Amino acid sequence: MEEVTDPASARQALGVAPSPALVRAVALRAEELRFLDPPAAVGVAEVALEAQARLPPRSRWPRLIALTWWTFGSACRAMARFDEAEAALLFAAQVLPSSDTRNRAEVLRRLAYVRADQHRRGEACEMMDAVVDYWRPRGGLELAKELVASSAIYTRFHDYARVASDAEEALSLLRPNGDRFHLSAVYNLAAARLELSSSPSELRAVALQVAEAGRYTQPGSFPELRMHWLIGKLLRRLGKLDQAVAAFERARVGIDQRADGYDRALLLLDLAEVHLERGDAGSARTLSLSSLGVLQSLRNETGAYKALKILHQAALELTLDRSTVRTVRAALLASRQ
Repeated sequence: MEEVTDPASARQALGVAPSPALVRAVALRAEELRFLDPPAAVGVAEVALEAQARLPPRSRWPRLIALTWWTFGSACRAMARFDEAEAALLFAAQVLPSSDTRNRAEVLRRLAYVRADQHRRGEACEMMDAVVDYWRPRGGLELAKELVASSAIYTRFHDYARVASDAEEALSLLRPNGDRFHLSAVYNLAAARLELSSSPSELRAVALQVAEAGRYTQPGSFPELRMHWLIGKLLRRLGKLDQAVAAFERARVGIDQRADGYDRALLLLDLAEVHLERGDAGSARTLSLSSLGVLQSLRNETGAYKALKILHQAALELTLDRSTVRTVRAALLASRQ
C-alpha cells in the first residue's frame, strides 16, 4: 500500500467495490502516514471510513469498523483535532464487544494519549496504567511497546522517575534495532535521566545514552530535532553554554515548524535562559520579544498564554532575568498538568 499517499490514491486503491481486506490495508496505511504526513493520514483515514461504511452488512465486522475509527481518531490527534479524535476513539470502543479485550486495550491506549493532550493527567495515567496491566502478564514485544507509550505519557506530566522505570523495562524487552519504539525508549530514558541527574558521573551516563539514541536518528526527522534539544540541555548542564546555544538553535527552526505551542515555548525558555547564563541579556531579550508567534499558537491555552505573556512583558520592560524565565517555565508546566 505504499502507493497510497493521499485520499485520491486511497480511493484508486480501493476501487469501486472494496473488500474488507482492502479497507483494512488502507486504514493501516493511514496509520503509517500519521508519522510521516499527518494531513494526508487524516484524508486517507476518512476514505477508509467511507469505504467500510459501503461494505455489505455481513462484511462490516466490529473489529474492522473499530480499526477504521481508531485510525481516523489517531490521525486527527496528530493534527491536534482533539475533540474529533476523542469522539472517534469513543465510538471505536463502543463498537467493540466487551470480550475483545485486546482491541479494547488498543483503543484505551490511544485515548490515553488524547487525554494527555487535553491535560487530563488523572484520566490519561489511569488509562495507560490499565493498558500496561493488561499486557504485563503476556509480556514480550507488545508489553514493551505499551511501556514506551507509558513513558511518553508520563513524560508529558514530568514524572521522570516513572518515565525512567518504564523506559528501562521496555529496553529490556526490545531489540536494539533503531525502530521507533527502540528509539523512543532510549530517548525517553536519556531525557528522564537528565532531569533526575545531580552529579557529574550521572551526567556522563546520560551523555552515553544520548549518544546511543543519536546513532538511530534519521537526518531531517522530528526525532533528530528532539535530539538536538536534548543535547542542548545536556551541554548546558555540563557548563558548555556556547555549544548549548548552537544545539538549541539547530532544534528551534524545526520545532517551531512542527511542534505544538507548549514545546515551542519550552524550547524558547531553554534558549533564553542559557543566553542569560552566558551574560548575553540582549540576545535573551530579542528572543523573548520574538515570541509572538508562540503566543499565538497558545491562544486557546489560557494558563500557558498568560505564563508566556509574562516573558514577553519582562523583555519589553527590560526586567528579564533568569528568575523570570524560571517563573514562566514553572507556570507553563503547571498549566499542562
